[in-house]
Amino acid sequence: MPEERILEFKPARISERFLAYILDLIPFLIGYAFCIRRFRSLPHGPGLGVRLTLLFLGAYFIYEFFGNLFGATIGKWLMGVRVIGTDGRSLGLFRSLLRAAGYFISTPFFNLGFIVALFHPESRALHDLLAGTTVVELKPKTPAQATLVFTAALALVSLIYGGALYLSSVEPTPADVVAMRQAQEALAVLGRIEESYKASHGAYTASLMDLARASGNVGTFRDSLLRMFNPDDFVIEADAEHYRIQARLKGPWAKPVAIEGPEQPAPASR
Repeated sequence: MPEERILEFKPARISERFLAYILDLIPFLIGYAFCIRRFRSLPHGPGLGVRLTLLFLGAYFIYEFFGNLFGATIGKWLMGVRVIGTDGRSLGLFRSLLRAAGYFISTPFFNLGFIVALFHPESRALHDLLAGTTVVELKPKTPAQATLVFTAALALVSLIYGGALYLSSVEPTPADVVAMRQAQEALAVLGRIEESYKASHGAYTASLMDLARASGNVGTFRDSLLRMFNPDDFVIEADAEHYRIQARLKGPWAKPVAIEGPEQPAPASR
């Protein structure tokens, strides 16, 4: 492409670039999720998740490299945009590699490198600035087409962030799962203390102080519970024959946990 022709092209809108990026990324995300789900059900050694992550990152790097080399990834081609050098020429091997590598600099810290494009007059992202590239429209869009693309991009952003907020509120993180397991173990200890208290006093107790004294170390007992549970949501119900302890974990994923007793003995195997 001759240098003087670069002025004939209009920089691609950030909405066009975003939709192209999502179109390119979706197959890799689906493939990654499928592999993680599939291989977790099979025997595997340690580090499988790391190896799969590196494999898909490498595949995406190669995909972006060839997309740069040929002027457009599938997503860019579908959106009618093309990547060129700021000199108006095709990228060549070096700039294609540099721009593909730049994606992995732009992505961390909440896609900060892509946010740069929101404020750049030519919508150039950080990886464009690093590689000396720009993304342009192959054919100018009509106002109606531009409005449709913008609306689709806005809806997709809303869906992504809304879905992330929803999942963060209903789906536990790995740290939440660990905290839940530790909370259940802590309640199991309380259940054993209840059993010990009944053995000594003939009935279960609804007093947390009684359980603290029965534990043998009131200070450690109190500190352990306060570190893990919300004290305002700690409930003990007990009578001579039964007990129920319910508590709520601290933190954003503040789910209730409970234990009831006495536990029924497991049926004898025949």
